[in-house]
Amino acid sequence: MRKQKEGEVRIEAGAGVNSGDWFEGRKEVKEVVGNSAQEARVSKAKEKPKEAAESVKVVEIEKVEEAVALPDLGKIKTKKLTKKDIAEQEKEYRRRKEYSEQAGKRLTEIEAEIAKISEKFPDWELVPKVREEMKGLKIERQTITGIADEGLQAHIGLSQYIEEIREAVKEENIDKVDSLVEKAVELGRYEWGTEEKTVGKSNKIYYRRGVLIPTSDSPATKAVATELRKLVAASKGWRRDVYREAVKALKAKPVDMTVRDIVHHHPTPGTAPEGIVYCFLPSYERKDDKSGENRRVSESHFLVVCDGTVIKPLEAAGRLEKVFKEWKSKKRFLPVSFLRSGRVSETVTEEVKSDLIRFLGLLRAVYWREQEEYKLQQEAAVARKLEEQKKVAKAKAKKKVVKTETEAPMSFEEKLLTEQVQIGLTADPIKM
Repeated sequence: MRKQKEGEVRIEAGAGVNSGDWFEGRKEVKEVVGNSAQEARVSKAKEKPKEAAESVKVVEIEKVEEAVALPDLGKIKTKKLTKKDIAEQEKEYRRRKEYSEQAGKRLTEIEAEIAKISEKFPDWELVPKVREEMKGLKIERQTITGIADEGLQAHIGLSQYIEEIREAVKEENIDKVDSLVEKAVELGRYEWGTEEKTVGKSNKIYYRRGVLIPTSDSPATKAVATELRKLVAASKGWRRDVYREAVKALKAKPVDMTVRDIVHHHPTPGTAPEGIVYCFLPSYERKDDKSGENRRVSESHFLVVCDGTVIKPLEAAGRLEKVFKEWKSKKRFLPVSFLRSGRVSETVTEEVKSDLIRFLGLLRAVYWREQEEYKLQQEAAVARKLEEQKKVAKAKAKKKVVKTETEAPMSFEEKLLTEQVQIGLTADPIKM
């Protein structure tokens, strides 16, 4: 081993030689014996750590994971249930299960009664008898929901949810379907997923344009799946019937003109005829922006009204029903000039612009459809006129031919008598 010279500084390199902090991870040992010049050199070296780092070899030190303390198996105590305990708990299980199901059903009835009273008596506190009934229902509800048992409350809530689904099916209540489907997600029984995630999954439920995937295969989730699937299947028929009735109602409304009339008829510059317009767009296929697959877009039925300068959304059936209600509340009115030009002005704010572009797209689609129908009607009218002319010409030609073929040549006497009758000399032929 080499002996250390007088005034020499020994530096042992560690893991942190190339780090931002020069001395991190190093061990520095100084043994200086009366050499001030050497101390000055060491001090100077400290001021230039980067230069020194280039000449020092980096040594990586692996981190050693600390061992995790293992629990003492002897201290883990469990109590095994005896056959007697199991028999007793089975009875308790059945009792509590039956109770929770009855409580869930009763809660559903209470909520329905409260809703009925609130609808008929908005200020129910004014009527003593109604007030007493309402207070009694609320006390009963609080008694059930106030039971301090987390497990029991969870099953009561689940039973109530299942009972709500059954009542909705019984009443054919289409208004509750969306909220009841979403409640399955809120309760943690289902989650929205994609078609890829359904592989190997049972009890999946398709609803509208999405798919619900169960979060577990527990008996409770299977019970929810059974009732929810019935509700979703029944709701398709209800929606179809409601939609058909809504379309009939729209078609029964008095209509004054078409979108084509608004575009082409100008009573005065910058204005259009006033009145209600019934609009229809057939279903069509459109490529989905995300998936790239073609998807079917349902047909559209809606009414708009023109006051001469702007076109306002009135009402719609089916897929545009909610959209039209929203546009009406936000007063999304389309100027006639936008419809005729096919463009939304840049002066419109961004918030309004997106709605007006969609509204304009619907009306322009209706306009082009009406324009095509108008051209077809004009072509059909011309074709019918030509056909009538051909029929008339053909009938005349046929009549002329028949007359020529049936007429026999007349004798001299017959010609003479015919001329006499024509000029009034005699009314009857003279018999010789």
